Amino acid sequence: MEFDTIEEARRVYNEYAYKLGFSISVASQRTSHVTKEVIRKEFECSHARKPNEEGGVSTSSSTQTAPQLAHDLETQRASKKKSASPAHMAAGLRDGKWKVIVMQPEYTHPLVKKLVRRKLLRSHRSISWADYELLKTLHHRNISTTQIMGILADFHGGVGNLTFSTTDVSNMRTHLRDFAKEFDYCVNHTETIDEFEMLRQKLEDKYSLQENEFFQSISSTRKMWAPAYFRTYFFPFTDTTGRSEFLTQYEYIMDTRAERENVESCKWEISYPPLWASYDFEKQAANFYTRNVFSKFQELLHDSRKFRMVDIAEDDESLSIRIVHPNSSRVRIVSVSNDATSYLCSCNMFARDGLLCPHILKVFTNRDVQEIPDKYLHRRWKMTGLAAEACSGPEKYTVASSGIDHLDKVDRKKSIMLQATEKAMKLKGTTKKKAKVPPCSYCHEEGHGVQTCKYMVYSRSNTQGA
Repeated sequence: MEFDTIEEARRVYNEYAYKLGFSISVASQRTSHVTKEVIRKEFECSHARKPNEEGGVSTSSSTQTAPQLAHDLETQRASKKKSASPAHMAAGLRDGKWKVIVMQPEYTHPLVKKLVRRKLLRSHRSISWADYELLKTLHHRNISTTQIMGILADFHGGVGNLTFSTTDVSNMRTHLRDFAKEFDYCVNHTETIDEFEMLRQKLEDKYSLQENEFFQSISSTRKMWAPAYFRTYFFPFTDTTGRSEFLTQYEYIMDTRAERENVESCKWEISYPPLWASYDFEKQAANFYTRNVFSKFQELLHDSRKFRMVDIAEDDESLSIRIVHPNSSRVRIVSVSNDATSYLCSCNMFARDGLLCPHILKVFTNRDVQEIPDKYLHRRWKMTGLAAEACSGPEKYTVASSGIDHLDKVDRKKSIMLQATEKAMKLKGTTKKKAKVPPCSYCHEEGHGVQTCKYMVYSRSNTQGA
């Protein structure tokens, strides 16, 4: 008897064991000294053990019944009965095929006779792909293990029809949590391409994902969504995003930007944000940034206290300052030009998010910098005009176009500008057909024009009063 793979050989022997009523496990395997691949593997009855020095084989009762044995397998695996069962099968790799070279069908232990109990044996417990997908969905919705078992039992017509136990489900959920944590760190917390690729490969090997279609699919397009590939490009406050999702979200942001501008402008007009430390550059940031972005800036400024400067190297053009965190071994390098007009950090946060990182802010506070250079005040976060200003002129889709070019480098049939023009023309045609009054060009609310806009009147009165 021969098989194409060792997995197929195990499956056939496990089915044979199921028909008889016992479980199997791997007894031993041998690898080639040259290629290091497995060339021989032996499977045995899971109750087998070598006789002790006195000739005994087990301290358990030899009259244990099959139902008791099945119960022990499920709830007391550590006390499972052992015997000198000779039942085993060995397969060896010969000319690219796995051939059965040893087959011993004899056994000396009681068998589980009822089919409903054989599924409790360890090698016969399994979670099907369909059950796994449902389990994973319920797990991500924080459904308890007991409730998950109840739902799966309903799908299969009762708990007795399940091919797995509560322990199996609990172990699978632990496996999912561990993988999620490691995958999240790999994607969202690596800063270089080499670091990301190293951890991705470790994940693939650790969880045996070489044949996982979904993992291999997203891995093949990782240059289009992994943040490590975009650390030096302007994608503010984003984690992972694919090309289509990027475009969809960009369109959504464009459509809702006017309302956000009104909200931010209202906050700016009626209140002044509290300052955290009263630095001159903090006051400058408060007068420039939108309220939400200034809050982020203050968080970064507050975080800068946790870092310390450990070393300064100077050359003819710049200073190189090493920044460390007491609870991390990672070292940041901040480069400062001799004229103090340029600040670059190895974390690339400004290039990505348009805000100075806490490492540069640490240098600001340590070296008593009074003012943020204009080039580090990104107009994307400017209070007057806000981000809508950057999305209303000829450069409307500049960021989107450049981002997509880096995401997939595919020659697009239509430019983003053309798509936007077609969309605007279509909306314009729809407006003419319905003879719908356009919204106010000042506040963007419907029902009135700029001549009767109360916000315009209020703005003019304030300007005249000033």
